Amino acid sequence: TGTLSRSNHAGVAIESGSDILIGGNTPASRNVISGNRGNGVRVDAPVSDVTINSNYIGLNAAGKAAVPNGSEGEDSHGIRLNGGGTRIRIGAAGAGNVISGNQGNGIEIFSENLAGAWVKNNNMGLFRYTASSQAFGAYRHRFMHQQIYIHNSPIPTSTQLNLIGWGFGLEPGVGEDSTI
Repeated sequence: TGTLSRSNHAGVAIESGSDILIGGNTPASRNVISGNRGNGVRVDAPVSDVTINSNYIGLNAAGKAAVPNGSEGEDSHGIRLNGGGTRIRIGAAGAGNVISGNQGNGIEIFSENLAGAWVKNNNMGLFRYTASSQAFGAYRHRFMHQQIYIHNSPIPTSTQLNLIGWGFGLEPGVGEDSTI
């Protein structure tokens, strides 16, 4: 139903492959990836051409209330890129993800072997935005850390046009050549 936690370890775990699509370019293709004990989406191995678009991660099916990914002592990020790869795209114009309510970072990029990743046009730390929503910033997120955290990723990572509210924003760690 998209309203209750089910305590899977990870909502989506990618361990290998290429040409992987999680979500799509329209609201009808949206996944609700919430209520997992670990990460909402975890990429653990070298992959190529992964696209994560239009999903609600850490929210209910309406995009209006938190159903957090993560619990104490577990990986608890909305999305974690941990294994490396090429052309990993999180969000796009008109197809951004809404990532909020998770216990850890909204998006964590923790990889020395990542080439061509981008994080664009996502809404982090807030509810779904609609023209009729007057309480757009009213929900105080439950992130315990950063909305976007880039650590030990020396290959250029592009983070552009993301709407970030309530939290610590973007924190480049050891990585260099990040475009903000």
